[in-house]
Amino acid sequence: AWGCLDWVSSQSRASDKKNERSAFIVSVPDLLQAPDGLPESLRNERIERIACGGRHVMLITERGHVYAWGRGVSGCLGTIAVGCAGTPLPIRSLALANIRVEAIACGGEHSFLLVHGGALFSFGCGKRGQLGLGHTENISMPYQVRLPGKKANQHTAVAISCGANHTT
Repeated sequence: AWGCLDWVSSQSRASDKKNERSAFIVSVPDLLQAPDGLPESLRNERIERIACGGRHVMLITERGHVYAWGRGVSGCLGTIAVGCAGTPLPIRSLALANIRVEAIACGGEHSFLLVHGGALFSFGCGKRGQLGLGHTENISMPYQVRLPGKKANQHTAVAISCGANHTT
């Protein structure tokens, strides 16, 4: 990872930097180690994809499990609790319902999941309508987006992409 990594614990990077602010700036690719390593649930998992948002990151495993970490004050980590996480946290709500996630996308402060069958789930900052839920509130756990059509499930998504404040 590189760039402005202000979601990384300052304690893990500050020792070799001039000041606390520069502890978050990484100008060349660097291998980041979580302070306590990877969560046990990820140790034998193959990571298929990673998506980066404004200040958060999500990954999806080969088995369709999703983890998120970073600055999640708007709910963009999808773990119900809002705040910052320095290590990957599982997004359990869909896994508990046996819903397999196929693709992930991160925006500035929002996130999307595309699940098997083409349904979309969103969470995070909704102040500009980017969650597609018909309101502008923040949501801190995955909520299904109703796609256009007269009948339920008439249309399905095949891909998802997020900009800073919009989704396509």
